[in-house]
Amino acid sequence: MKDKKYIEFVMEDGNVKKCEILCSFKSRESGKNYVIFMDDENNNGQPLNVTAAIYKPGDNTVLEEITDEFDKQIVSRFLEEGVFDARY
Repeated sequence: MKDKKYIEFVMEDGNVKKCEILCSFKSRESGKNYVIFMDDENNNGQPLNVTAAIYKPGDNTVLEEITDEFDKQIVSRFLEEGVFDARY
């Protein structure tokens, strides 16, 4: 098993939120790179928040929110196909 990788976000209130990267992939359809990550906090038995975003390789400072329905479908199909073992 690979070591876990993390990303950190500085929230509006100044606090830092740490998230585990579950996987990343590049879509042939869109030519975009996607990263899927989840909260790394203990949620006391509550479901963890899993999120996807678009990123540009080489620029680890900016993630783009996925708002386009086409991008949402790409990520959804990726998850449905069970390619999740291809971490990072």
